[in-house]
Amino acid sequence: MSVDMVPSLNAFREKLGGLPFPIASDWRRAVSRDYGVLNEEGGFAARSTFVIAPDGTVAYENRAFSATDEAHYEAVIEALGR
Repeated sequence: MSVDMVPSLNAFREKLGGLPFPIASDWRRAVSRDYGVLNEEGGFAARSTFVIAPDGTVAYENRAFSATDEAHYEAVIEALGR
């Protein structure tokens, strides 16, 4: 999910060579605000990762996700396996 508009997200998906799922747009910033990652002043969301369990609870969260830190990916993969 991103605070970008759908056309930008679709272009990003294409740049990645396509993804097997859409990227949701949080254009109104409601989800980012609810999860506490929205910078209200700047209007952008912090790069964060949340894994939501089938029962709707947050199984994993990282509010400072780094795309260059392999340990962050490993933690997400582990959370998805729960």
